[in-house]
Amino acid sequence: MTKRPIALMLAAVLVLSSALTGCTKDTVADSGYEESDSSAESVSQGLETSDTDDSKDNTYEESEDNDQSLATEAFSDVESIQVFIGEQFSDKKVNNEDDALDVIYDALEYIGGDNSTELEFAVKDGPTSEGNTFYTFRQVSGDIAVFGASVKLVADKGGNPIGLNSTLISGLKENPDINWSLDAAEAEAIVKETLKKDGVSVNIIPNATEQTLLPLEDGDYVYVWVVYTKNFYDDVDTAYLAHYVDWEGEYLYPNPVTSPGNVDALSGAGATFAFEGLEADTWTGTVKKYHGEKEKVTIPVAKDPETGDIYLADVDRKVMCADYSEFWNEDDLSPRIAKNGKFDDNEVLIYKGFLEVYDYFESIGWVGPDGEGSPSLLLLDWVDDDGEPVHNACYAGKMIGFDVFQFNRDEPDGESYDTMAHEYTHAVTTAAMLANIYMNDYGAINEAMSDIFGNLIESLMGKTKDKTWLIQENGIEPIRCMSDPHQFEQPAFVWDEYYVPGVSEASDYNDNGGVHRNSSLLNLIAYRLNESGMAQEDQLYFWQNVSLILTPRTDYPQIADILPWVMKLIGEDSYVDVLEKAIDETGIRDKSLPETPPDKLARFQMVFPDEEILEQYNVFASAENVDTGQKFSTWAEDETDLMAITVDPGYYIFYIQIFDEDGEEIDLIKSREGWTVETTDDELVDSIIFIDEGEIYEFDSSELNRYLSGESGSSGDYQ
Repeated sequence: MTKRPIALMLAAVLVLSSALTGCTKDTVADSGYEESDSSAESVSQGLETSDTDDSKDNTYEESEDNDQSLATEAFSDVESIQVFIGEQFSDKKVNNEDDALDVIYDALEYIGGDNSTELEFAVKDGPTSEGNTFYTFRQVSGDIAVFGASVKLVADKGGNPIGLNSTLISGLKENPDINWSLDAAEAEAIVKETLKKDGVSVNIIPNATEQTLLPLEDGDYVYVWVVYTKNFYDDVDTAYLAHYVDWEGEYLYPNPVTSPGNVDALSGAGATFAFEGLEADTWTGTVKKYHGEKEKVTIPVAKDPETGDIYLADVDRKVMCADYSEFWNEDDLSPRIAKNGKFDDNEVLIYKGFLEVYDYFESIGWVGPDGEGSPSLLLLDWVDDDGEPVHNACYAGKMIGFDVFQFNRDEPDGESYDTMAHEYTHAVTTAAMLANIYMNDYGAINEAMSDIFGNLIESLMGKTKDKTWLIQENGIEPIRCMSDPHQFEQPAFVWDEYYVPGVSEASDYNDNGGVHRNSSLLNLIAYRLNESGMAQEDQLYFWQNVSLILTPRTDYPQIADILPWVMKLIGEDSYVDVLEKAIDETGIRDKSLPETPPDKLARFQMVFPDEEILEQYNVFASAENVDTGQKFSTWAEDETDLMAITVDPGYYIFYIQIFDEDGEEIDLIKSREGWTVETTDDELVDSIIFIDEGEIYEFDSSELNRYLSGESGSSGDYQ
């Protein structure tokens, strides 16, 4: 087999697959499902429900030429309700998915469903070592999967329903008449044209565009086309962007996602053809590591008996290394071939590290990133549009039957096993949660799960001597510390320094609502568990079970209830107190702004007065310490528009920056007694504010509003 047939095959079957699966240990005997998308919000315990979003009549105003808008007709009285039940809630026995669905329908009134609620089976995970089985269903509306609506039911070995995690949307019109004003091709054209206006040229991912019912962050819902492109934000470690175009043709916003969620995409079985005709072989050589030491390695390779070419590929595990640019830009699967009997040292180490992580997961019952042993593709030499290395690694989802991962030429990710296992785990948790909503708490929890799995697996493999739970300590330099979040400007508790509140619109400007910053909250809980002396094998098993019960909209208050429940579920009751103390320490049960600043700290705060500007521009609030140069930044909290920054006592300049869609700063506003544009050094000095320990410095929003509206004579460019 030669390279050219591979390239021809790729061009013919370059489609996206969504057949991912759930998580396991020596726990989950079998699993497999058709992927669906999920989202929602809130928390409750027992059979009580808790609404997070107020119900609204419609998303859009009625148009003059319609007697009744589709939005009003289809979304009247809808509610998004997330419920967690941590106890036996039915006397019925659950032995299969039909039984599970029957029990769920009995409980609909408790979990926010109604007579319009329609569920379809998605996946069964288990039984686990304790005999527990996890059944997952997704909500559908007619033939359209409801983005963010799913139910997970847990049955014990006796068939008793002992737990449930649900995100449902109630009040949907049964089989609504959706008079789409555009088709998939037109939606794709709208995305391309919108991005073109922002100076971004993209290729649409083929065969992936789909329809779904999307919950908006303000509690409304809208039928949309979802169009997928490559992610063009270099500082966001997901491979794709999902672009939402509503049923009337309005472009809404992009959302970084790990994998396209096309439930109708082909399974991509064509990936196995990439290995046809190749023979298993081994390669032995000496490679130079990043810090200079040399290592002799023996790795599996694939040999083409017709040409004698040696590929950086494993026929048995079905893992292949190929060129990033050729794959994305030329639709060409260009495998790495030995030149004069040698491969690139860093690429050998990335490949070797991936195989070792692969083998570790297989040793605990999980075969391949998707649990089913599907082929894996490592795209090497990840670069941006200018040909410069993207200093990141990512799980890119499933394409042409491969689980795809991306690595750059500069980072020694093959020597950083927590990095390798982190990305591998993104495939696992994306599958377990049915989708990945990469924003706010949901994205932060997803990031933390990868950090936790990555660190535990690196330690269990004997690949680190670090006891402080650094992330990427064997790479160029660490990027996070799970035991001391402040080392890398992450919060140790809710509304601590560096904490990012939930935002209404995720972007690279706000770290998608703090997905990397706020991951420290769950990371610190995991470290406290390790610190207590719990065996790391048991910790890993605990977090595997946690991943099985999560939905894409599980937030921090809800996971505070889930963690102790899972610990009891696996029979480790002695560690429940450790979890409870760590949950109290991080404050994740209650995310509301406290009445007083944390001990020894202070707080700046204000409500941004112009919602229209928040919707149209990227708005930062920052407090910069004039003595240390340390800067704390935040964004407007979803729904409240509150901007609050916790800081150390001292002298600060508080300012607001407003950027347009192209990233160009269009205003810089500083405050002392009123709001002014910085023009002279004197004004800079006048802007210095001293804030003392325990003090809350609240700014006058009315003064800022006069400035923004142009009433002060200083602005007025926003209307």
